[in-house]
Amino acid sequence: MDARLPAVLSMADLPLAELAAAALDGDLYRLGDGWCPVDEPIGPVTRALAIAGSIPSRVILERMTAAWIFGAGVLPARHQVCVDIVDRVNLPPSAGYVLREVRGVASDTLPVGAILVTTPLRTVLDLCRDVSLGSADVVPVIRHLLDGGRVDLTDAVRRLAGARQRECARTRFAAASRRDRDSAWD
Repeated sequence: MDARLPAVLSMADLPLAELAAAALDGDLYRLGDGWCPVDEPIGPVTRALAIAGSIPSRVILERMTAAWIFGAGVLPARHQVCVDIVDRVNLPPSAGYVLREVRGVASDTLPVGAILVTTPLRTVLDLCRDVSLGSADVVPVIRHLLDGGRVDLTDAVRRLAGARQRECARTRFAAASRRDRDSAWD
């Protein structure tokens, strides 16, 4: 009987030396914090599985990590995760992730595999508003999310109108949506 490997392997499944040797042999490829069989297609669930073991179970993937889950960007060196401020989660600091407490994020999530991820719309909004991320890095990611048809442009414009960092958010959104800045906000 030919047993199928799991979609994502980790060091809980095999020692690192065996995973690396299988990759050198062409049997596995590296994805996030995991290793996948070469015939495993890459998609949101596979990406979520690939980092599931390195993040706490009670967090929500957000910003660039969420964009990576949706295939719109590269995986950041430290996973970007959040919790809704009303959940009162107390997690220890980690070199593996950056944790933010935010308001109202719970209603803007969807399950991908066993992990919660911000919706494509919320991911776009967060990337537009986050002044800690460089525009040159996030505008192509936002554009990819918008071009995929997963985000309602009218809803995004409406929600960005109330953003605290409104000017930065508008500029990024206009650049990503390839619209003249003034016409997008009429």
